[in-house]
Amino acid sequence: MNASISRTFGVLVGLSGLVSGCGPHHAASSNKVQAAKVAPTFVHGTGAAYPRSCNSMALLLSERDALQIVTEELSKAGVELSVKDRRLAGFTIDAVDERRHIAVEFVSCEDYAQKGGTPPESVLGAEDYQAVARHVAASVAAHGTEYNLGVFYDPAIALSPYDPVFKKSTDDFNRKLARTEGWDNIRAVTREYDAATADAAKPFIEASRSLLREQVRDFIAWLKSEGAI
Repeated sequence: MNASISRTFGVLVGLSGLVSGCGPHHAASSNKVQAAKVAPTFVHGTGAAYPRSCNSMALLLSERDALQIVTEELSKAGVELSVKDRRLAGFTIDAVDERRHIAVEFVSCEDYAQKGGTPPESVLGAEDYQAVARHVAASVAAHGTEYNLGVFYDPAIALSPYDPVFKKSTDDFNRKLARTEGWDNIRAVTREYDAATADAAKPFIEASRSLLREQVRDFIAWLKSEGAI
């Protein structure tokens, strides 16, 4: 975890006790605690991706797929998000419900670096999506916001190359490739391999989607406890 994330994570940890100790009668205090408007990070999935590791292959959700899940779950609770960028504390936030003053952000592989993520220091290092989500939440909390903000992260489930389905696909690909000549034929074999590994990854992707739904459901419970919905 880099120094910037460590500092801002410390801010969030320090504020969490203050938030949990506030009842409804404290909300009307003249000294408003804006940090109470930022939800804690709801942990479902490690969020640690090892993109260059020889031991796993991170299966990451696209931002479009993730935001569809977030939107669907929140709509069940009466929150209608408009997917448009909004600037909060220097970050571009993915979507808001202006009527209810609710905002959401999903930390994806597409904006990992933009949100403060750093690349792994070695091939065995991880991109830490959960840490970046905490960093964004803590930064907005320290800055203050008019929105009830939930920051979600990619669960980053990893598919091991030793998974039986994946390993068989890889072994078949290597055997075919060894006896294949000509670029057109090599491309055809590669397309077959891509399709086979995509099938192997499907249950892992579904598991990742389920973990993201759990993050959003926890945020909904938090919104209810805060009287926001």
